[in-house]
Amino acid sequence: MGKPGKSASPSDAPVVEEISRIVSLVAQNIKRLKAVRIRPDGAVVQITGRNAQGKSSVLDSIAMALGGKGSIPEAPIRNGKSKAKVIVDLGNMIVKRTWTDSGTYLSIEARNGSEIKSPQAVLDAMVGKLAFDPLAFSRMEPRRQAEIVKDVAGADFSKLDSERVRLYDERTEAGRRKKSAEARVEDLPTGSSKEIDVAALAAEHEAAVKAASDIEREKMKKTALFNSGTELKNTIARIEADLEEKKKQLDKIREDFETQKKVIDDMAEGLVDPAPIAERLKNAEKENGMARRRRASDEAFKQATAEDDEISKLTDAIEKIDVAKKEALAASKIPVKGMTFDENGVYLNGVPFGQASSSEQLRASVRMGLALNPKLRVLLVRDGSLLDSGAMAELAEIAEESDAQLWVERTTDGQAVGVVIEDGEVLGESTEEENEGDDK
Repeated sequence: MGKPGKSASPSDAPVVEEISRIVSLVAQNIKRLKAVRIRPDGAVVQITGRNAQGKSSVLDSIAMALGGKGSIPEAPIRNGKSKAKVIVDLGNMIVKRTWTDSGTYLSIEARNGSEIKSPQAVLDAMVGKLAFDPLAFSRMEPRRQAEIVKDVAGADFSKLDSERVRLYDERTEAGRRKKSAEARVEDLPTGSSKEIDVAALAAEHEAAVKAASDIEREKMKKTALFNSGTELKNTIARIEADLEEKKKQLDKIREDFETQKKVIDDMAEGLVDPAPIAERLKNAEKENGMARRRRASDEAFKQATAEDDEISKLTDAIEKIDVAKKEALAASKIPVKGMTFDENGVYLNGVPFGQASSSEQLRASVRMGLALNPKLRVLLVRDGSLLDSGAMAELAEIAEESDAQLWVERTTDGQAVGVVIEDGEVLGESTEEENEGDDK
């Protein structure tokens, strides 16, 4: 919607490239507002007054004009009115958004009079992620805060973080295997882990039993021979005719007897008592079970030691990654002094962001908002009542050094500080009737 006689050719790119601040704000029938006209003076614009007078509506009107659908509430028009509007002069262009019962309309006019063809796209390119709510940063969950800081710092830790997660998972798994191995290590008496050959021991026992049986058999033979000799002696007396033959037989028997006696003596010399072997055989399976447990315990101890070595290696690797991240962080450009971050969240002077004081969080959020808002140097601070005079002075310093403009809402009671809003109007200035002419 260009001015009469001016070119309507698009000029989006030049507008976006320029840094803008609010030169003036006109808001009519926005939420609690009747009509206000504000021309900011300085880097910090304080919107003050008592509760429920329309202070928040002033900041809302800026957000609604520049932020698009996501910043427009369900009922933007003041109760009882049918039309509302916001005009924001950014110096290099003028943004105008109107609301009626049938919807909303946005137009942007460049300072040279040309109309911007995709007005919301131009605004989206200018407005940063935290422009209309710096404390949104403090309300983010820690990992999301870390991502925002990483983007601002220009430090991409994605590969290091991925490798750290992999090593951490491997170390966790090694620790699990170590615990499992340690659980299998038993407190057993020292001794050989070699099992007894039960089959060989049984064969040895069988051989010993057989040897003992053979001896008994040979003893029985010896006894039988002795009895035969006694019988023959008695027979000699009765059988004279066969005396010589019987003597020969007796001599032969005596010879055999001596031979047999020698055989028995030889066998007895190597005789093994089967009783101890039987006892060993009875205890063999128990000893073998202990040997098997001993081997399992030794193997589990070796595994636990190996896993412990692996955990040490993985821990060293993780520590090297942490050092690399610290070095990268030291070389990055984080806009908040004392701010650091890791994959778990953001820290202020070593303290988790969420544990810092409300004023510290607000100041850090403002700096982050400015870092993310390089083109439109405007931030809306809705929690200014949390700030004492020192914090306000620091905010002013931040705004000055950053060439930015902070609109700060603060609740006051009878104190004329900044732009005072009372009953939907700037105290002592614009009235609704005076601003009706802006539509003409």
